[in-house]
Amino acid sequence: MKWELDDNTRSALHYLMLGALVIGAIRLGWWGVYAIAYRGLPSEELMFRHGYLGLSSITLVVAEHTASERILGALAIALVSAFAVGIVVALVLRGDKGRLFRKVAVITLIPGLIWALWAALFSPRKYADILPDAIVIHYQKELFLDLPLPFTAMEQMLDRNGILLLGSSQSDPSLSHRRIHADVSITGSAGQEVIGCAWFPDADHRMDKARFFPQCDSLLQRIGPVIGIPADIGPRE
Repeated sequence: MKWELDDNTRSALHYLMLGALVIGAIRLGWWGVYAIAYRGLPSEELMFRHGYLGLSSITLVVAEHTASERILGALAIALVSAFAVGIVVALVLRGDKGRLFRKVAVITLIPGLIWALWAALFSPRKYADILPDAIVIHYQKELFLDLPLPFTAMEQMLDRNGILLLGSSQSDPSLSHRRIHADVSITGSAGQEVIGCAWFPDADHRMDKARFFPQCDSLLQRIGPVIGIPADIGPRE
């Protein structure tokens, strides 16, 4: 017996295949652009960027998810949203349901993909630009997986007079830690705030743990003179 799919099922399968191809193409393209854009960047800066592109010369990012996780999450939102809009329009309007679904889903998917790329690779939910004698901290509300909620961007500028201390805290994995982790923070009149973090899983052998903490310390010592505040390298937990 010959197995045949109805038009709606076939359209849905084609849609999923398109999504898989888009994910693969974006991931491959990101890898190439990232390798070219940050060629020659010191490794201590690179590990505080978490795969984001288009950042200024010295920028620290606060993120807990990899670029791959963000890309998959953002594309999932774009694909599911386009799929849902396509189904609703096809059910409400009269005409060829399969054709309506395909047309509306593709039209909806285009802005969704643009947002997905921007949110996952160009728009950290929190990052800090290190400037001469100042730090500019950028905030956005988080949707999930470090993806920013649109139209929630804010920023705060602190000059050297508003920064009392530039420091770091570092920790090795234990029963309560999944990653080797380091935070860079500033202390001002309003208290302490994390402006950047770096981490890698304990099982990841691409970076020797013996090099990880000294590289974090090296970045902190480079940032201090830029903003005019001595760096205080904190203890490792």
